[in-house]
Amino acid sequence: YNVVWIALHALSQNEEALEAYAKSLAMREVFFGKDSGDVGATLNNMANVYQSQGRYEQAEKLQRRGVVIAEKAVRADPDGKTNARKYLAESLLNLANALEELTKYDEAEAALHRALTIYDSLSIPDAQGKAGACNTLSALYMTLGRLQESRSLQEQALALKKAVLGSDHPDVAMSMQNLGATISMQGDGENALPLLERALETYQQSYDDDHPLIANACQSLCKAYFDLGRYAEAHEMAKRSVA
Repeated sequence: YNVVWIALHALSQNEEALEAYAKSLAMREVFFGKDSGDVGATLNNMANVYQSQGRYEQAEKLQRRGVVIAEKAVRADPDGKTNARKYLAESLLNLANALEELTKYDEAEAALHRALTIYDSLSIPDAQGKAGACNTLSALYMTLGRLQESRSLQEQALALKKAVLGSDHPDVAMSMQNLGATISMQGDGENALPLLERALETYQQSYDDDHPLIANACQSLCKAYFDLGRYAEAHEMAKRSVA
């Protein structure tokens, strides 16, 4: 049934996908038990479909059950010999996404802080996972207008990604661009500009000139140049962003 879901979801046939996943869930509950990791994975996939439909209440319900399953797995592994803690952190991230969409910001923040604490406690570090948690919490703070806290988390995420991927990776460029845009929003264009220029340079090394990420980076640079009174450069970036 998982293969069926993948095919249906690719065609945006979400109701059929949910039906296929519901059958898969019922089978897994019988064969593996209602608290198994296999059931938790299926619940998460179903929740992702609900989120794609904007049905966040249903997604939240499934994600909460997934967190409970992950918590039980952690309690069954006191020595940390499995990936149970990492799975719990991922489940908390997924729940936080649904909570944020429902404007349950306090609960989302608490879930994300808990996820970050778990990532910090892993015996084998997961820099990518922690960077994702930092970015998700940063986005929440951005929504709440807490720019300095958002900036600090973006700086952490950028450092983590650089350590794993190197400075010339497109994912690192995206983190640089996001951080630069946040710094620009704080009115600190001079410090934002090097990050935004470096992000554009990295994108250009990886993509064709008409790639959407390059257009988006040009838009960010346009704003930064404009705010600094560098209008000719802002105009050039504006033209490139719509080319």
